Amino acid sequence: MRGQDRCLGDGRLTGSKMGKYLRRGVVAVLAVAAALAVIVASGCSAGEDGEYSWPGGDDGDGGSATGANYREMVFVEGGTFTMGCTSDGCNNNERESHKVTISSFYIGKYEVSQEFWWKYMSKDNPVDYFYGANMPVQNVSWDRIQTFLYNLNNAMGLLNMGLEYQYRLPTEAEWEYAARGGKKGQGYKYSGGNDVDGVSWYYGNSYNKTTYSYETHPIGKKRPNELGIYDMSGNVREWVNDWYQYEYSASATTNPTGPSSGDYRVIRGGGYRSNDKDCRVSSRDYYSTTYKYSDLGFRLARTRTD
Repeated sequence: MRGQDRCLGDGRLTGSKMGKYLRRGVVAVLAVAAALAVIVASGCSAGEDGEYSWPGGDDGDGGSATGANYREMVFVEGGTFTMGCTSDGCNNNERESHKVTISSFYIGKYEVSQEFWWKYMSKDNPVDYFYGANMPVQNVSWDRIQTFLYNLNNAMGLLNMGLEYQYRLPTEAEWEYAARGGKKGQGYKYSGGNDVDGVSWYYGNSYNKTTYSYETHPIGKKRPNELGIYDMSGNVREWVNDWYQYEYSASATTNPTGPSSGDYRVIRGGGYRSNDKDCRVSSRDYYSTTYKYSDLGFRLARTRTD
C-alpha cells in the first residue's frame, strides 16, 4: 500500500509512505483524516466502490486538463515503413527489420485517461498510485481492457456495426508506424525527436522529489510527434492487440496482425520507470493478458470513423 494520498493542484493524487508515519507512532486514523481533508479541499470526491468524480464534469466530451476531447483520434495516412530496429543497440526481439505496408487508420491522440476509463468502467478503479482525471489510466491488464472496449463500443452504438467502426487496440505494426510519425516521419529515435527528455516521461525525469517516487504525469504535456500524437515514448507503456512472437519475419508484409495465438500479448512504448533505451520507437516487450502494473496503460485505435 502506497498509503496517504494527496490531491495536488493539477488534479493528481500521489502516494506518500504511510508506513514511515506508522513506524513513528502516528495514529493511522489521523493520517487518513488528513488525506481526506486534502482531497475535499482540492475538489476531488470519492464515491462508493472506488468510483471517483472530478472537477470539470463527467459528460464525456472533454478532458479536463487539456481542454480537448479525450476520445480525440488522429488520422494516420497509410504507407510503407521499415519496422524493427534500424540502428545500433537493438534488442534481439526487434529483429529482423522488414518492410511493412499499413492501410490508413485512426489512433488516439492521447493515452486513455483515468476520466475516460471511469466513464465506462465506473465501478472498476484499477489505478494504484497516481490518481487524477487527466492522468493516464494504469495498472490495467489486456483482458480488462477488452471489457472497457466492449462498454465503450456499446455506449457509442457501435457493437452492431462492422468491426472497422469499433474502437480497439492498435496492432503492433500500426502502433510503431504511428510512433514513427507515419508518412511525416523524420527517422527519430524516440516518438517525436531524438531528445528523450523532450518527448517522454521516463526514469530520467519522472522522479518527484517531494514524494520520493517515480510518477506518471498528466497526458499531453510533452512534445508530440510528427502526427501530433503524445506520449508514445513515455508516461505509461501501452498494450497493443498482437500476440507476441520473439522475432519478426524478414519478409515484407501488409497490415500484419501478429500470430493467431500465443501465451503473451505485446507491450510497446516506454513508461515512467523505463530507461531511455526502452523508450525507442522499436522497443517492445510482452506480458500475459492478466498481468497489470503501475506503468501499463493503452491508447485507442479505429479503422474508420465515417
